Amino acid sequence: IASIGWVWCGMLRSALLIEFIANCMSMVYSHYKKLRILYLSSQGYKPPTIARMLEEEGMKASRRGIGKFLKVFKETGTIARRQGSGRPSKITGEVKNIVEEQMR
Repeated sequence: IASIGWVWCGMLRSALLIEFIANCMSMVYSHYKKLRILYLSSQGYKPPTIARMLEEEGMKASRRGIGKFLKVFKETGTIARRQGSGRPSKITGEVKNIVEEQMR
């Protein structure tokens, strides 16, 4: 019986870890979520409170992610993604030109 408890505990830990990783994988906040964070921040709420409020609204955002977003917003003054952020394209300019010519 004790071994079953350990197995169950291990499975629960694995499930929590998978959920945590899945939540962390969505690094880019939607436009609406960014505006909502800014609004709540302007109302005087701190990142932990904002995270809780967003979770109640059905949106997931970590305290750390909210704090980082607010820091970047304070530095840049915009909610747009930084130039060059994201995965680089594998398609070279030459291949892109060939495809565009064939589509004409």
